[in-house]
Amino acid sequence: MQLVVAVMVCIVLVAVMSIFILRAILVRQQDEGKIPAGSAGYIAAFINAVQIHILNFVYAKVARKLNDWGSCCGSNEAKTQGCRCACSLLLA
Repeated sequence: MQLVVAVMVCIVLVAVMSIFILRAILVRQQDEGKIPAGSAGYIAAFINAVQIHILNFVYAKVARKLNDWGSCCGSNEAKTQGCRCACSLLLA
């Protein structure tokens, strides 16, 4: 479980750093006149919003899987129906 959390934190750090790098590149492009003035911030903000929505979707899926995995352990269902989650296999 700690590995899952560590991987998710690394994903967030990479995503945030990439937004900062993208914004710096866009500002440079803006200074050179290749993109309209003032658009670098808006483009970076839009991509950041998309990133937040995607990661929110991923987090919801991961949280559901972790909760399902954790609720299987020690339950009567695991004992009576042979629940095949990793936790029940480790505790068997």
